[in-house]
Amino acid sequence: MRSEMRRLRNEKDLNGFPTRCPKSGISEIHMETTEAYLERKYQELKLLDDCLESPVSPSRPRSVREVIEQKFKLTAALRAQHDLTTGW
Repeated sequence: MRSEMRRLRNEKDLNGFPTRCPKSGISEIHMETTEAYLERKYQELKLLDDCLESPVSPSRPRSVREVIEQKFKLTAALRAQHDLTTGW
């Protein structure tokens, strides 16, 4: 029982942050930095771009607004590509 509690207190999330408060054992929530968010979204944009027959090479977003705009454009291009190839 104690070893299980100790293990839970020492767990880390994907970014290396503790998942629980060491003293109380209560779960904590850590916010991602803006830079980390933009980098993660840039990787997602590149993944979507790789699915296109004619990739557009998205630029690295500098704001959440740019992430949304680029994502809408890429998904629209993917839909259009799909419609053209399936004869929709």
